[in-house]
Amino acid sequence: MHRLTNTILALRALSSGVWVIACLLILSTLLILVRKPSDQGDLQFWVYSPEHAKMYVPMIERYEQSNDVKLDITIMSNAAIQSRMMSGFFGGLPTADLIEVEKAVAPQAFMGPIEAIGFTDLTDMLVQEGLLEQFNQPSLNPWSVDGRVF
Repeated sequence: MHRLTNTILALRALSSGVWVIACLLILSTLLILVRKPSDQGDLQFWVYSPEHAKMYVPMIERYEQSNDVKLDITIMSNAAIQSRMMSGFFGGLPTADLIEVEKAVAPQAFMGPIEAIGFTDLTDMLVQEGLLEQFNQPSLNPWSVDGRVF
């Protein structure tokens, strides 16, 4: 009984600020537990420019309709994309399925051996589709390593 009385007295001695924080903690925990998960798309696409995101919207809508998938586009700063991309490639953390990378950031992703590059090698597909020769080769340089286009 004495221990219970001391506990009650100790709780009564707490400031109102502590009680507000405790109530917010309980309330936010309950809200997190009962919240529905967001409708996350099947594919994730990171872009660094709001203008580019607007440009991609019609293409994304056409792709979603013809492929029965949902693609979520997320606008981030170049620094955020770079950090998340490099953490994903070299640390094994999840990344987006599609990443729009500014050409000044791209060379960092091509450090190390080709098999360690986190991008998909597009070379064979570009050759097979007859698209590789349609590109101005110097414009592919930021995305190429050892003759392979990523």
